[in-house]
Amino acid sequence: REVEFKKLPGGVELSMDIAGAYPAEAKLESWRRSIRLDRGSNEVVIRDAAKLKASGEVTLNFISTSESNLERVQCDGPAVQRRIEELKVEDRRLQSVWGPRLYRLQLVSANAPASAVWVSRIRG
Repeated sequence: REVEFKKLPGGVELSMDIAGAYPAEAKLESWRRSIRLDRGSNEVVIRDAAKLKASGEVTLNFISTSESNLERVQCDGPAVQRRIEELKVEDRRLQSVWGPRLYRLQLVSANAPASAVWVSRIRG
């Protein structure tokens, strides 16, 4: 919903409201995600602006084939706690592409306010 693409000096940006991708139980009014490639600083910046129907726990997830890749992800947001877990890939078809394991970085805001912004940066 409400998808926008912009060419910027030194990069590009894609933004959209992703609230419709979540079930009603998520209690979202809106969730605007912007993803910007900044070639000058060699980073990807992901900005998540959420309006929740009530404050509560919010978890942002990043998945990679390499745990060290996830160390490059930095996030500013309401009281963010980092957790990395290893996920075993059981499906042989997926193993041929992803390998035997993946790593998930969870950025958890245990008590996010009803209106909050998270900015995640992935440096190259």
